[in-house]
Parts: sequence; C-alpha cells; structure tokens
Amino acid sequence: MVHTIEVGHGMGRDKLEQFARYQSVFDDEQLNRFLSGQVSQVEAAEYQLPGFNKLRLYRRGNEQYYFLCIVINPQGLLTNRPTIDLFSCTQENVEALTVSFRDGVRILTGLTFSTLLEWSVVRIDYAINLYTPHVGTYVELAKRAKLPRNFSYKIDKPGSFYIQSKSVTLNFYDKLDEMQKKPNWGSYYETLCRDAANVYRIEVQCEESKRFDIMRAYNLPDISLSGFLDERIASDIIQYYYQATIGYGDYYSLSAVHQRIQETLWRKPKKEQIYNWLRLIAQTGAFAESSACFLQGVYLNDEPQAWVQGSKRTLADYIDSCRDEGINMTTIPAIYGIDWLPNPMMA
Repeated sequence: MVHTIEVGHGMGRDKLEQFARYQSVFDDEQLNRFLSGQVSQVEAAEYQLPGFNKLRLYRRGNEQYYFLCIVINPQGLLTNRPTIDLFSCTQENVEALTVSFRDGVRILTGLTFSTLLEWSVVRIDYAINLYTPHVGTYVELAKRAKLPRNFSYKIDKPGSFYIQSKSVTLNFYDKLDEMQKKPNWGSYYETLCRDAANVYRIEVQCEESKRFDIMRAYNLPDISLSGFLDERIASDIIQYYYQATIGYGDYYSLSAVHQRIQETLWRKPKKEQIYNWLRLIAQTGAFAESSACFLQGVYLNDEPQAWVQGSKRTLADYIDSCRDEGINMTTIPAIYGIDWLPNPMMA
C-alpha cells in the first residue's frame, strides 16, 4: 500500500566528485554549477528509468556534505513499467525492490550506494485503491467533508480532494482523471487509462515532522526506509486520516437521511435538530463553512423560520451521533439523483 517514496542518501565531497564523473542523469552545465557552489540544488529530467521518477542533488547552506534524493514508484520498479497498482510491503516484494533499486542506481550514477533500506525517508505516500463506478461523485462529496485540525485547502484541484498541513498531504482523487491530464505515457497510456477506470485513490503523503511521528509511534530506530515499508503502518495511517475526514458513514440524500434519522433511537427534538444541521451543511456546501454558521446561528434558506444554532459541545455531539449511526455528515446533492451511496471504504 505504497505509491511513491522519496529517499535520500548523504555523501561527502570525494563521493560527489566520483558521482560527477560517472553519472548520466544531470547535464554537465548544471552539475558544474552545483559543484562550484553557484546553486545549492539541481534536478534531473524526470522518468529516466521505469520506477525512477525524479532525482535531485542538494546542499544545505555552506556545508560540504551533499544529498542525493530519488523519488521512486516502487511498484513501477518491480514491474519495470508504469502502473497504477500499489506496492505491497511483503518480504518478497521488499527484497526484489532493493535489487531493482540497486541496479537502477548503478545505471544512472555509475556508483554503488548503501542498500535501499538504509536510505533515509524524505517522503512516503501510503495509499489504497478503492473500486467504484461512482468515483467522480465520491470525490465531489469528499470536498464537502470535515477538515482535520491544521489542514487547509492550498490548491483546488479538479477531480481531487486535496488538503495539506505542514507535514501531511491528503489527496483523494479520481485516478482515471489524473491519467487523462498527463497523457505522456507513450505506448502504456491506453492500458493505464483502462486500469485506472473506476479507481478512487486514497493517498496520504507523509514528510517533514510526520516521519518522526511515525518513527516514535512505531518504535523505529531511525527514519531509514526499512521501518516504513510496513503494511500495518500503511493501513493505520490511511484509516486514521480517512476517519478524520470522510468517516465511515454512508452517504444519503436529504430526503433519505430524514428517513434514516427516524430509524434512530434519538429523542424527537434531537432528530429534528440534527436533520436541520445536515440541511445547513448542504446549504453551505461544506462542513467547514457550516460550522461557523452553526455556532453563530442562521436561518435555513429553504425554510426561513427554521433557526439552526448550537455550541461547540452540541456540534461535537451531533458529529459523534451521526458517526455512531453510520450516517455521513455530507449529504448527496439532488443534482446527482441518488438517494444512497455506501461508504467506499466499507463497500
């Protein structure tokens, strides 16, 4: 359940000069500028070998210590071609990956480095592919979801629910839509598009301080890749952020959720209050926008005499109550003509 990994390896000046003599990824001019200190970072052209997405060299400040960073698609490295499949962290796959990485690095750099598992994690993307004919609808519903604390929309990407904090990026997206926006896969393009049909990709990109959070939470000795290639960690990370945003409740239209609410054991006033709160979320178009309105108080547009207001404590109770009943706080807009959709993670 790994999509992309960026790993880094340090080297001294002697190793860097060896690298400069034998490597085939950076052009001479940009590498000479890096060696002479004119620039602190250089990037190579993308996709020079299957599975090797990007390479860059950088130096921090005036240090005489340098870093080679490589972005890999581990499943692409195993299959030796572009693929939408994700890397499964079995022992067999990890062993095969280390061999493919070693051989590829030798081709690109002319040198031998430490085994891949000893390289440091710069970023790792844990992901899962969910299969559904309603991918586009699920993405649009996700955009109305509750944002975890310290997350915000920094880029509005069509076909994607894309939010970021300082160390984590969540990208829940239509894989086919992404493939069609990057039609540069040559002879693989049609196959990739066919494979990507009906794929709803849930992706959690971990970098910066999140790497150390994972290291501490799972008692890893350091941030070398060996500890991060773990299906348990991947599953825990994905499920934590999915629960914090989408949750595990099914989606209902407003008319269907009204009926579903009547089936609960809530008191009659609470049933009415939660239904009006869900109407407010639908009215504002997203949970985040609705929360401010709820705390301040607001009339519903389609029922001017209906006043919706509550405290933070009440809001938390409504959220927990809906989650306990398996009701998603985001309702399906009437434009879709659908009364119910199962939660894609649970379907």
